[in-house]
Amino acid sequence: MKHNIITGKTNLDVRDNYRPLMMLRKRKQREYFTAFLFLAPWLIGLLVFTFWPFVNSFIISLHRSNLFSSTFIGLENYKNIFADWKFRKSLMVTMKFVFISEPLRLAFALFIAVLLNKKLKGVNFFRSAMYLPSLIGGSVAIAAMWTQLFGPRGVINLFWLYGV
Repeated sequence: MKHNIITGKTNLDVRDNYRPLMMLRKRKQREYFTAFLFLAPWLIGLLVFTFWPFVNSFIISLHRSNLFSSTFIGLENYKNIFADWKFRKSLMVTMKFVFISEPLRLAFALFIAVLLNKKLKGVNFFRSAMYLPSLIGGSVAIAAMWTQLFGPRGVINLFWLYGV
C-alpha cells in the first residue's frame, strides 16, 4: 500500500472514494437494462411489422413475378413507373396535397381554435356550432344501426319471427 504525501491517504482510501461512483454506474446500467426490457416488445413489433415488410417489398419490387416464377430485373420496374405520365401526375397531386393543402388546413384549424379559446362575445355559439356536426353524425349512424336491427328484415325481428 502506497501512502500519498499530498493528500495523506493510502491507495485503499482513494478507492473508497470511487465506490459510490461505481455503485451509481451499476444502478444506471440496471435502469438502462430495465428500460430496454420494457422497450423490447415494441422494438420487436417495429422490426417484424414495419421494417421487415418494407425491406421485403423492396426486394420483391426488383423482380418480375408471375404465379410460378420470379426473375430479377433490377430497377426496371422503377424506370417504367417513373416514365408513366399518369404516375407522375398522381405524384404531383399527392405532393400538392401533402405540402400545400394539409399545412393550410392545419393552420386554419389552429387559427379557429385559438380564436374560439379567447373570451369574445358570442364565442359560445360558435363553439356549439363547431361541435354540432359531430353530434349529428353520430346520431345518424346510431339511427341507421337501430333501423337495421329493428326494421322489417332486421336481425331482432328475424329472431322473433323464428321464435327465438
